[in-house]
Amino acid sequence: MAHPDEYTTRTATKEELALLLDWSITEPGWNISAIDIQALHELDPESILVGEYQGEVVAFITGYKYDDTFAYISYYIVKPEHRGKGFGLSLWMACMGRVKSCTTVCCFAVQAQVDAYKKSGFRADAHKTIEEYVGFGTNSDPLQGALEFGNDSWSVVPLREFSRCEDIVQYDAAANASCAPRQAMIRMLLTKTDGFVATSKKAENYGCVIGYGLISPVQKGYRVGPFVADSSEVAHRLFSALRSITADVSISILIPAFSKQSCRMVESAGFKVHMALQRMFTATPQQVDFGKVYSVCSQGFG
Repeated sequence: MAHPDEYTTRTATKEELALLLDWSITEPGWNISAIDIQALHELDPESILVGEYQGEVVAFITGYKYDDTFAYISYYIVKPEHRGKGFGLSLWMACMGRVKSCTTVCCFAVQAQVDAYKKSGFRADAHKTIEEYVGFGTNSDPLQGALEFGNDSWSVVPLREFSRCEDIVQYDAAANASCAPRQAMIRMLLTKTDGFVATSKKAENYGCVIGYGLISPVQKGYRVGPFVADSSEVAHRLFSALRSITADVSISILIPAFSKQSCRMVESAGFKVHMALQRMFTATPQQVDFGKVYSVCSQGFG
């Protein structure tokens, strides 16, 4: 290990966030979003830590605390030429020290790193894997078909034309009631991303949100998520609209492997599994109801 007196861990500055994006471009399996990084920093600047050696940033990690019960660790990376020197482990321990007060800490691990996380006290989730599907956008009109199908019951509008964003936040909270509270994160993402919203036309709940999906640029194309819908019919139309934003451009979406309705939806659009990630936890996680959830949020927020 390098001389410990020359290595320190600290909170990242806003200006240093670009380094994380630069390093991740060539990292296998990484395809991250500048929007996620910005949102993490704005929500909690102390959630992003760096390791500094002789005045140079050589490692990154994020540890976002949703509340006292749940934290999510991501973007753990050491600059290639500084690996094997103990810098990553020191930064990992600093991050775990920050989130240790949380009942449960979660991360997503590539299969090659599952055993390493187990040695740090993590265990595999019973929900098994998160699968990243990759496909392409289309040239269709964003709302072609979305309003033609089921328009007696519901309609779809672009997020930028929907003024009641707090309704989306509350809808997401209800659909993810078994998860840690994520309202602050959803509010932030709604101000930074594109997407579509489905609302009911039925008399008993006219105008109520019954689905939404967000899409944002990542280093290689775009990523869909979060994505929540009351039914598979609504989800299919939202997904069609989301794909139309980026004609012939790569789109990825992170789906719990056991969510067969989500898998069928993307596979019917020609999407294929690109990579599998293992959900890892420090404690037995709450049983999450994914009934309306068609994708997890992102690699940055879980």
